[in-house]
Amino acid sequence: IEVVAEGIETPEQFNFLHDIGCNYAQGYFLSMPIRAEEYTELARDNRNIAIDRLEGPAVAAQAAAE
Repeated sequence: IEVVAEGIETPEQFNFLHDIGCNYAQGYFLSMPIRAEEYTELARDNRNIAIDRLEGPAVAAQAAAE
């Protein structure tokens, strides 16, 4: 089954969920709330919010999972 984890706030939480096979995640760690216009632009450009805004091992783990 596919799983969505909500409320991810730290790299440790993200990495733990990645390591146990969580399929999707959302929360302040990945992106603060954004305006609809900004989301539309990101979606149109097919960009990943987390990779655009973050650096470090958690992002590397996310990129490797994709």
